[in-house]
Amino acid sequence: APAQLTGGMVRAASFDTWPQEVEWLADQVVAARRTGQAASWSQIAVLTRTNAPIGSIFSALAERDVPVEIVGLGGLLEVPEIVDVVATLRLIDDVTANPDLVRLLSGPRWRIGSGDLALLGVRATELLRASQPRAGSDQSDLASRIGEEFEPAAQLCLMDAVEDLGATPLSPEARQRLGAFAAELRELRTHVDEPLLELVHRVIQASGIALELSSDVDLFAAGRRRQLERFADAVGEYVDIDGDGRLSGLLAWFDAESKEGQGLDRAVPSSDDSVKLLTVHRSKGLEWDLVFLPGLVAKTFPSTQSPDNWTTQAAVMPAALRGDAAWVPQLGEVSKTELKTSYRDAISYAQRQAEDRLIYVAVTRARTQLVASCHYWFPGRKTKKDPSDYFETLSQAAGTRIEVAQEASETNPLLGEELRHPWPVPIDEAKLAALTDAAEQIRRAGFGDEALMAATDPEAQQQRQTWHSLAEMLIAAERQRRRPRTAVKLPASISASALMMANRDQAAFAAQVLRPMPRPISQRTSVGSRFHEWLETRFAMTGLFDDSFDADEQDESSGSADQLLRSLIEAFERGRYAELTPLCIEEPFILTIGDQQVRGRLDAVFATPGDETYDYQIVDWKTSNAPADPLQLSIYRLAWAHSTQVPLDRVDAVFYHVLNDQVERPQLLDEPSMIELLAGLTARDNLDL
Repeated sequence: APAQLTGGMVRAASFDTWPQEVEWLADQVVAARRTGQAASWSQIAVLTRTNAPIGSIFSALAERDVPVEIVGLGGLLEVPEIVDVVATLRLIDDVTANPDLVRLLSGPRWRIGSGDLALLGVRATELLRASQPRAGSDQSDLASRIGEEFEPAAQLCLMDAVEDLGATPLSPEARQRLGAFAAELRELRTHVDEPLLELVHRVIQASGIALELSSDVDLFAAGRRRQLERFADAVGEYVDIDGDGRLSGLLAWFDAESKEGQGLDRAVPSSDDSVKLLTVHRSKGLEWDLVFLPGLVAKTFPSTQSPDNWTTQAAVMPAALRGDAAWVPQLGEVSKTELKTSYRDAISYAQRQAEDRLIYVAVTRARTQLVASCHYWFPGRKTKKDPSDYFETLSQAAGTRIEVAQEASETNPLLGEELRHPWPVPIDEAKLAALTDAAEQIRRAGFGDEALMAATDPEAQQQRQTWHSLAEMLIAAERQRRRPRTAVKLPASISASALMMANRDQAAFAAQVLRPMPRPISQRTSVGSRFHEWLETRFAMTGLFDDSFDADEQDESSGSADQLLRSLIEAFERGRYAELTPLCIEEPFILTIGDQQVRGRLDAVFATPGDETYDYQIVDWKTSNAPADPLQLSIYRLAWAHSTQVPLDRVDAVFYHVLNDQVERPQLLDEPSMIELLAGLTARDNLDL
């Protein structure tokens, strides 16, 4: 220490379990502020080797109403509300992010229970199986012959089940909440291409997290809203670096920060009077009166993870090409001894030197007092951890100031405890009762407190301003919820494919009516168009193509368009319709049902004179094995019956899957059911935006 100072104090403590260490640390922080060991909260810091422990330490301090600031993005990613925001962003970017979906659905907002989640998994399995080619089908044989991968990366997607619940026996509450969740995520996904910072703020607003953190007394007192603001600031810094950044890049940055957490983020503590919680890497150049160093256990600090060895790890840059090549070990000669022993030992030694420099940084952040601690048992582990040699050195320096020295248990006392958590998270009934009582008092007294409104005391004025700001946020949120919606009615004349969209996804249909957008032409759509053209030539008939052509866009293939077309033609020539001649193909129609016109075209119509049941058969060619919409055939059958003046039950209608020569004959709607469906679409609020 400088000559005018007396030097600092080192304290040490060891605990049986990690939770005991965290609880003791949080109590010591409170005691330090109460006894004057630290002049302010901002003169206290907790430094960790990695980001992983930050979440539990933050929670323990917040439970004691200690104002705490997590410095750096890596630690922020451990905070529960930020984890939820990131989980939503992952689902927007990738609907197959099943763990993130389960976290959100089982969390305190949506509260879907384990039974309903299990049923959701069953439904997702059903949808996956329905989308796969059947074993031994012509499509499977064809794929093996031409080397195509019809489903190269099929995987279970819970979001598919959320979007299509079918007849799954969910509880009424779960079905309602899942519908609301799907609608919210569908809306958020429409904004995926907007600037990243705007998208993040949109997710925060849609979830209501910011409002919750501001209106909850305990969460507000703990400064949880500030962590959310710093997360948004971190996203802003990423955008400043990569102005054209995409959501996938931002998420990759989050992953790198969580796993590596070294040098990716240069955030500095704010001037707020709060305890600073950060990793040792980010503490360089900073000082505090009181510094806590928890988790000083072997293989963690110092870390003993395998060093980066470019001779065995393809992702590591060769040492000779690094900018700091002069300061890192270099491979002397390419030999077995050098590779397996000398060079490996050299980089291991260099890694330990780096850890030694890091502990030096950690210890020298304390101006007057350093508190080192360790534990033996961590939740979920069957083998105990030992104190690191860093802790042993600091314990010797502490001397008589070893405040706790617990012995290690024979077995992990935490085994099994981490499994005993109520799930979904229960509502805090006491807090709910207190909030209800407070709301009732405000209703009886009227808005505001006259004495508080008239007060000139600075603290009272600050409280008044806080209440006003919160009231404005609540009012803005309610206005947004009640915002008038633009009514979207079914057009007087609508194509069959548009009617199918309106029945399947009303919000998407309404958006298309209000803001018509060109539909992307997929490979499957292109092949379908060419196949229909080939059929016209084959049957020597010319039909009319219109803009309502509805190919099987969901079933993309990795094979070329020419290969797919050849496969379809070969399969058709082997199939059951190869020797039949249709009455017409690509036949246009206009069907009038009540006041509604539906237009479209029929792929093919065959006469069936020898059939005692039907006079005609309508065939819709399907160029994939994906499930088809029965509403399409219902419209076609009714249109042909009207135009030919034959009874509806004398008209057959089928989907013909060309690749596997399979006929699909779904249950179809009769005319009264069609009228009821149209009336229901006209009356539904979901057609509003």
